[in-house]
Amino acid sequence: VAPRDTDVGPLEGMLLELEYNVSVIDMVVHGVSWQDKIGSILHDNEYKRSISQGSLILLNDELRHAVNSAYSEVGRVNTFLELYVNTRPEGNAFAEATNRLLEAYRGSELTIRSAYSGLGLFLQREVIEND
Repeated sequence: VAPRDTDVGPLEGMLLELEYNVSVIDMVVHGVSWQDKIGSILHDNEYKRSISQGSLILLNDELRHAVNSAYSEVGRVNTFLELYVNTRPEGNAFAEATNRLLEAYRGSELTIRSAYSGLGLFLQREVIEND
Protein backbone atom coordinates (compact mmCIF):
# COMPACT_ATOMS: atom_id res chain seq x y z
CA VAL A 1 0.00 0.00 0.00
CA ALA A 2 1.40 3.38 -1.00
CA PRO A 3 1.65 5.99 1.74
CA ARG A 4 -0.96 8.71 1.69
CA ASP A 5 -0.01 12.33 1.16
CA THR A 6 -2.97 13.43 3.26
CA ASP A 7 -3.26 12.80 6.99
CA VAL A 8 -6.41 11.73 8.83
CA GLY A 9 -5.48 13.98 11.79
CA PRO A 10 -7.80 16.82 10.76
CA LEU A 11 -10.60 14.29 10.29
CA GLU A 12 -10.06 13.07 13.85
CA GLY A 13 -10.36 16.66 15.06
CA MET A 14 -13.51 17.05 13.01
CA LEU A 15 -14.96 13.90 14.60
CA LEU A 16 -14.48 15.45 18.04
CA GLU A 17 -15.98 18.70 16.79
CA LEU A 18 -19.04 16.87 15.43
CA GLU A 19 -19.34 15.02 18.74
CA TYR A 20 -19.42 18.37 20.55
CA ASN A 21 -22.02 19.73 18.10
CA VAL A 22 -24.20 16.63 18.58
CA SER A 23 -24.00 17.01 22.37
CA VAL A 24 -25.03 20.69 22.19
CA ILE A 25 -27.94 19.85 19.89
CA ASP A 26 -28.99 17.04 22.24
CA MET A 27 -29.00 19.42 25.20
CA VAL A 28 -31.05 22.02 23.34
CA VAL A 29 -33.48 19.66 21.61
CA HIS A 30 -33.90 17.03 24.33
CA GLY A 31 -32.73 18.78 27.48
CA VAL A 32 -35.04 19.67 30.31
CA SER A 33 -33.59 23.17 30.68
CA TRP A 34 -32.92 23.92 27.00
CA GLN A 35 -33.09 27.65 27.74
CA ASP A 36 -29.71 27.35 29.47
CA LYS A 37 -28.11 25.85 26.35
CA ILE A 38 -29.88 27.64 23.49
CA GLY A 39 -27.09 30.18 23.05
CA SER A 40 -24.37 27.58 22.49
CA ILE A 41 -22.60 28.10 19.20
CA LEU A 42 -21.77 25.08 17.06
CA HIS A 43 -18.16 24.75 15.99
CA ASP A 44 -16.68 24.43 12.50
CA ASN A 45 -12.94 25.12 12.90
CA GLU A 46 -11.88 21.51 12.31
CA TYR A 47 -14.06 21.32 9.22
CA LYS A 48 -12.32 24.38 7.81
CA ARG A 49 -8.97 22.85 8.75
CA SER A 50 -9.90 19.60 6.99
CA ILE A 51 -10.76 21.55 3.85
CA SER A 52 -7.58 23.63 3.91
CA GLN A 53 -5.41 20.54 4.43
CA GLY A 54 -7.24 18.48 1.81
CA SER A 55 -8.28 15.74 4.23
CA LEU A 56 -11.86 15.59 2.97
CA ILE A 57 -10.56 14.05 -0.25
CA LEU A 58 -9.97 10.83 1.73
CA LEU A 59 -13.73 10.40 2.19
CA ASN A 60 -15.92 8.68 -0.36
CA ASP A 61 -18.44 10.90 -2.14
CA GLU A 62 -21.37 9.86 0.04
CA LEU A 63 -19.57 10.55 3.32
CA ARG A 64 -18.06 13.81 2.02
CA HIS A 65 -21.58 14.92 1.04
CA ALA A 66 -22.88 13.98 4.51
CA VAL A 67 -20.10 15.97 6.18
CA ASN A 68 -20.64 18.99 3.92
CA SER A 69 -24.39 18.85 4.59
CA ALA A 70 -23.77 18.65 8.34
CA TYR A 71 -21.57 21.72 8.29
CA SER A 72 -24.10 23.54 6.15
CA GLU A 73 -26.54 22.91 9.00
CA VAL A 74 -23.93 24.13 11.51
CA GLY A 75 -23.74 27.40 9.57
CA ARG A 76 -27.52 27.63 9.48
CA VAL A 77 -27.84 27.15 13.25
CA ASN A 78 -25.12 29.71 13.88
CA THR A 79 -26.83 32.23 11.59
CA PHE A 80 -30.10 31.85 13.50
CA LEU A 81 -28.13 32.04 16.75
CA GLU A 82 -26.68 35.38 15.69
CA LEU A 83 -30.17 36.67 14.88
CA TYR A 84 -31.39 35.38 18.25
CA VAL A 85 -28.68 37.11 20.31
CA ASN A 86 -29.20 40.37 18.42
CA THR A 87 -32.94 40.45 19.13
CA ARG A 88 -34.21 42.28 22.21
CA PRO A 89 -35.53 39.74 24.73
CA GLU A 90 -39.12 40.92 24.53
CA GLY A 91 -42.19 40.68 22.34
CA ASN A 92 -43.02 38.81 19.16
CA ALA A 93 -39.67 39.40 17.48
CA PHE A 94 -37.85 37.60 20.28
CA ALA A 95 -40.36 34.75 20.33
CA GLU A 96 -39.96 34.36 16.57
CA ALA A 97 -36.16 34.43 16.80
CA THR A 98 -36.29 31.79 19.55
CA ASN A 99 -38.61 29.55 17.53
CA ARG A 100 -36.48 29.85 14.40
CA LEU A 101 -33.35 28.97 16.34
CA LEU A 102 -35.00 25.98 18.02
CA GLU A 103 -36.22 24.76 14.64
CA ALA A 104 -32.71 25.15 13.22
CA TYR A 105 -31.30 23.03 16.05
CA ARG A 106 -34.05 20.42 15.58
CA GLY A 107 -33.70 20.41 11.80
CA SER A 108 -29.94 19.88 11.98
CA GLU A 109 -29.98 16.99 14.43
CA LEU A 110 -30.20 14.02 12.05
CA THR A 111 -27.85 15.45 9.45
CA ILE A 112 -25.11 16.26 11.95
CA ARG A 113 -25.56 12.98 13.84
CA SER A 114 -25.35 11.05 10.56
CA ALA A 115 -22.09 12.75 9.58
CA TYR A 116 -20.69 12.09 13.05
CA SER A 117 -21.55 8.39 12.85
CA GLY A 118 -20.29 8.00 9.29
CA LEU A 119 -17.00 9.75 10.00
CA GLY A 120 -16.52 7.69 13.16
CA LEU A 121 -16.97 4.45 11.21
CA PHE A 122 -14.61 5.66 8.48
CA LEU A 123 -11.88 6.54 10.99
CA GLN A 124 -12.36 3.28 12.82
CA ARG A 125 -11.81 1.38 9.56
CA GLU A 126 -8.78 3.55 8.71
CA VAL A 127 -7.12 2.83 12.05
CA ILE A 128 -7.83 -0.92 11.86
CA GLU A 129 -6.70 -1.24 8.23
CA ASN A 130 -3.52 0.78 8.71
CA ASP A 131 -2.32 -0.83 11.94
